[in-house]
Amino acid sequence: MTILIAEDNVLLAKSIARRFKQCGIATETVGTAAALRIAFRRPAIRALCLDLQLPDGNGLNLLEHEIRKHRNDIPVVIITGTGTDEDRLRAERNGARGFLIKPFALQQLVDLLTVPANDQPGDLNLKRGILP
Repeated sequence: MTILIAEDNVLLAKSIARRFKQCGIATETVGTAAALRIAFRRPAIRALCLDLQLPDGNGLNLLEHEIRKHRNDIPVVIITGTGTDEDRLRAERNGARGFLIKPFALQQLVDLLTVPANDQPGDLNLKRGILP
């Protein structure tokens, strides 16, 4: 299992990758929508951590118009520093498992992307990020 991290903040992307590695999960990191468009199609990619605002694209637009067309099965968690309720609802409509506001607990992200969807309690998929 490899988790794709689409995040343009290099320090945050490294922190997320390090946390998944501690859990024994491989990651691949991209910092642009252009790189994401190529990487998410690989069969080894089994989940996606997607920044809402990449330098060359909006994460929700990518989720809605590209990712879901090619990989409807892939678990996705949106991460953002500036998300609105409208963004959260749009993410939910497009099947995102979570919508985390930065800063968030890294373990919360790990749980959202690795626990089977039917094992997640209540509305965990739309809780706001919490401080570690």
